[in-house]
Amino acid sequence: DPVTKLKGLTFNLHLGFFNVRQLFVQGQNAVIAMSVSPQHAPAAFLGALAMRGAMFSDDPKVWRKMADLNPTLNADDFVKDMQDFKDSGLVDGIIRQADHDASAVGVGNASMQAFRKVAQAGQVFFTEGETMARLMAFGIARRKLPKGASITELSHEVTRLSMNMSSANAASWQTNLLGVPTQFLQVQAKFL
Repeated sequence: DPVTKLKGLTFNLHLGFFNVRQLFVQGQNAVIAMSVSPQHAPAAFLGALAMRGAMFSDDPKVWRKMADLNPTLNADDFVKDMQDFKDSGLVDGIIRQADHDASAVGVGNASMQAFRKVAQAGQVFFTEGETMARLMAFGIARRKLPKGASITELSHEVTRLSMNMSSANAASWQTNLLGVPTQFLQVQAKFL
């Protein structure tokens, strides 16, 4: 699919290739989530920092140990939050949102493997900014919604707090060839 390949190339040229600014650009969604629900922002921020560190492990025992070392965290709640965040698919969504990580997936042949690896590694600032924004939104959603809220409800609230920015809600004009030059206009189009 040449359109997907072109989108991948433009994604990497604009947002990837170690573009440090993307850490702050993507992190703006955290600020938006905090402004929507400022009463939950401080606790969500501390929780997001702890959760980002805990994401380096998939082991709930490690998560519990991290929570035990942090007096601001309840270990049971932290382990549940970590599991819910992982189960929600929000982490996978971040990786897919670099959605054009179809990025280099079809650009050239096997000789382009080095380019693919550099392109993927170059998304680090985009990915980290987006991860912190989603963790902040998740922490706010967890505190904002009723105690027994489902993972689906949490995911919907996180998406709402993130300005509904995902490839799943792209406009129809962004899915064809016209989507190549307009793929970064989703925010502006939503405000019209």
